[in-house]
Amino acid sequence: MLGLEKKYPMLHQKGILGAANMGIFAPITVFLMDRMIITDDEATKEETEMFKRLSSQYGELFGFGKSNFMAELMRIGSIYDKFISFSEDARMIWEAVELVGNEYNQEQKRGIVDILERLATSDDYLDNKEMSILYAVSMSCYNDIDAVNTIFNRLYERIIKNYD
Repeated sequence: MLGLEKKYPMLHQKGILGAANMGIFAPITVFLMDRMIITDDEATKEETEMFKRLSSQYGELFGFGKSNFMAELMRIGSIYDKFISFSEDARMIWEAVELVGNEYNQEQKRGIVDILERLATSDDYLDNKEMSILYAVSMSCYNDIDAVNTIFNRLYERIIKNYD
């Protein structure tokens, strides 16, 4: 798999990179979407609806259509149904962030940041883990701190708009 199993051993070992016929971008994108949704231990109706909208909007960019997003989400869920420790989860997220920064093209990087930003705010609740994942992915995608600041200013404006 292009040497990715050596660069991202935990993702490979746990089967996140192992989706058949989907390349590497779709499983990582859905994995990060899943982690964003499940940070507070439940998927809200708003997050589910946003997941479906984003699947439709971004399916082609990451290598498969929107119907496959749900199948991939279920596959990742079944991986997590087996025992995944907190440290393994953290390591898998970190490897996914590194993979995004190293392997995604610029359009995919813009897409994943938009996806995670919209998922993070879809349920009107932004927790620390969502913020951490979004920040780490943003930093891996953009070398320019001004670009990251723009993302978080937009996030701040979205939060203020929701609460006003």
